[in-house]
Amino acid sequence: MCGRFTLAIDVGDLFEEGPVQLPADLMEDYKPRFNIAPTQLVLTAGAQGPGSGEYMRWGLVPVWSKDAKGGFKMINARAETLRTSGAFKRPFQRQRCLILADGFFEWRTEGASKTAMRIVLKDRRVFAFAGLWDEWTNPETKERMRSCTIVTCEPNDFMATIHDRMPVIVPESAYDHWLDRDEHDVARLTSLLGSYPAEEMEAYKVKVGSSKEDRPEFIVPIP
Repeated sequence: MCGRFTLAIDVGDLFEEGPVQLPADLMEDYKPRFNIAPTQLVLTAGAQGPGSGEYMRWGLVPVWSKDAKGGFKMINARAETLRTSGAFKRPFQRQRCLILADGFFEWRTEGASKTAMRIVLKDRRVFAFAGLWDEWTNPETKERMRSCTIVTCEPNDFMATIHDRMPVIVPESAYDHWLDRDEHDVARLTSLLGSYPAEEMEAYKVKVGSSKEDRPEFIVPIP
């Protein structure tokens, strides 16, 4: 499971040196985030083609849903069942995106206690989770809402010491393939959903507060 993550990079570094091209108008709404939680807005890229980007609600609400309440239960989608899931099958084939991050949190069990860990890439660069999205229309107000979910997979050797699942981090070399709206072959798409190389990742202990809080100290290492 991936239930919290970060995108704490400076706005200039993200839009000028980040891994994907983003529309300049998103800069006005961007601010560093130190504790992104379900149902909040997350920055996505590529849903509408190369160079596109937008904020979506985290927690996928399928187009056929009667209401938006179920989105909280769909913050993650298991890579192993995407091709058969009623909620994720169509988005997997036709509505894929990248969800930008520079770290994510997991809680490692140590005896009777749990320790919050922030997992990052060793070079501290921004990366992208494999995301799926859908658009739901409120039947009463007719307002449209785009929402997304993070695909998860079996952990690599490094992550297995912390948690039994991990988010799928898409290699930059595979961005175009994952976002290709003409690619519908589930076997080829599934091949992109393996665990990220363990040797490129590291983690450190942090103290993370409530999902309602968003503070820089949440990503500061503690002894």
